[in-house]
Amino acid sequence: MPVSDIITRQYISQPPVFADIFNFLVYGGKKVIDPGTLIEADTRLSAVLSSTDLRNGTQEVVRDILKSSVIRQDDRQCYLLLGIENQTQIDYGMPARVLLYDGMEYNHMMKLLKDGCKPWPKGTPITSSLPRDRRLKPVITAVAYFGLEPWDGALSMHDILDFPDDMTRRLVPDYPLNLIQAAFLSEEDLRKFSTDFSLVGRILGCARDKRKLCELIEKNKQIQGIDGLTAQFVDRVTGAHLPLDNTKETFDMRTAFDELKDDYKEEGRQKGIQEGRQIGRQEGRQDELSDNIFRTIRYQMKRNLSHADLVDTLIGTFEISKPEAERWIQKVNLA
Repeated sequence: MPVSDIITRQYISQPPVFADIFNFLVYGGKKVIDPGTLIEADTRLSAVLSSTDLRNGTQEVVRDILKSSVIRQDDRQCYLLLGIENQTQIDYGMPARVLLYDGMEYNHMMKLLKDGCKPWPKGTPITSSLPRDRRLKPVITAVAYFGLEPWDGALSMHDILDFPDDMTRRLVPDYPLNLIQAAFLSEEDLRKFSTDFSLVGRILGCARDKRKLCELIEKNKQIQGIDGLTAQFVDRVTGAHLPLDNTKETFDMRTAFDELKDDYKEEGRQKGIQEGRQIGRQEGRQDELSDNIFRTIRYQMKRNLSHADLVDTLIGTFEISKPEAERWIQKVNLA
């Protein structure tokens, strides 16, 4: 597994961050899912595929992160299975992937429940993949996207299906994607997070604009003491190649971004030099144009060209308006 994927998984797997993401996604930021209730679940699932030909075999999938959680509300205790798929690039088949993962989770739960129950009496004409009095845990999969370009992929199964007509579409269940685009969260949404995931979103949102990123680094106090794993995660997803000291538990990201700030200042200085040169060239061209207009007017006046013809000559030669031509002639007469 690439180092960037390992670091991303380690960061998102932290119970406070994991719970924070689902509290935002499911409960709008309300702290319902307690990080202390999260239990690691097996991310590897397999299912036996059967067909009438000889291609019988086993399908195996591996999720990025999967945890179970207990939700206590209104004196009820419910269980959820929560999964996160991390994406730094757009996957245009993502809804089908998530549908497969979630379907295999439900299939696995049914198999466990069925195996744990007494078999139906022999000769009973009842077959079921799930005991009638049992219920499955809801499975919620979030797609955490850390790309710097907006997600332009499918947002549901219907987006990737080619329907022949609306009647067919009506009968095919849709499966929406629970997508979180970290770099494109609004400030209102970012304030709903209680961990430094909000800081990650703000940094990613500024990653393509050095001026905004430098302003964020200078003004945001949260950035002055983030933990080492968060710093490495930010470095990986932004591609900043920050000079991080892996021996330290916390980092002042202002120091890590010093080189970036120096680059931004140098770019500003070079831009100022280029703009100055451009203004100078424009002023030089303007001076040259003025001299040419003056010489033309004086020359045509010596030839006793009529005022109307002189105006037309200036308009045609220098592509200026009639009022401008009149003003130039007046300047020469006053000189």
